[in-house]
Amino acid sequence: RRSVEASDAGGYRAGLQGLALLAGTHALSGDLPQARAVAARAEQRDWPDRWKTGYPGSYLQLAYALIALEDGDVSAASERLHTLDEHRETIEHWAPLLHVDVLIELRRHRPDIARERIRTVVMAQRSRRAISPFVSGRLRHTTALATLAAGDLPAAARVLGKAEDIRSAVGRARVALAGNDPEQALRMLSGVVAPETSRRVRAEYLSLSVAAVALLGREDAAARSAIERLEAVLAESDQSLALAL
Repeated sequence: RRSVEASDAGGYRAGLQGLALLAGTHALSGDLPQARAVAARAEQRDWPDRWKTGYPGSYLQLAYALIALEDGDVSAASERLHTLDEHRETIEHWAPLLHVDVLIELRRHRPDIARERIRTVVMAQRSRRAISPFVSGRLRHTTALATLAAGDLPAAARVLGKAEDIRSAVGRARVALAGNDPEQALRMLSGVVAPETSRRVRAEYLSLSVAAVALLGREDAAARSAIERLEAVLAESDQSLALAL
């Protein structure tokens, strides 16, 4: 935000990249109304040739891909990422872009293709020495999601390991739920969501909680409250992927 403000004040083109990064960050965080609004602002600007489909605009294309996925338009999401093909390997945001690749393949019900995509991209980036411990940790969640979708629950649990962060707890609860253990899923989810959690993680947490409650056949006030909270988060953030997952 500060880079956009400074660039607007000075008439610098760097603000275009700031807008792209801001749109993509909102989309990744699960705040789709903000992502749409910032993307619309970006479209009103005069972009130099090839900036939108190169490194400077990569997070704008990522934002559009996630917006399309949330709208249920898998083809449009894929097309957005393909606009970056010429530069994908050298864009430092390759891990979030890979995550969206995987989400696209999971929405197409092709977990094996998603897992192969992870393998080939990680191998290529490793050869470029472009994988840091932070990125490796982030990719755990992408890999676990694809592994679980392929039906290999033990492997998905191994990938997640014993990390104590909120996203890992949500991932382990998803594995438990897929293994038809809703009580264990609820235990894993209990008390893990902090106020500063992103809307995307919160939507996934609430979706899994509601699914577990439904499998347990509960119809009490707590169950109704969970459903109402999920509905509110999805409506405010314009998300649907949490339910799809």
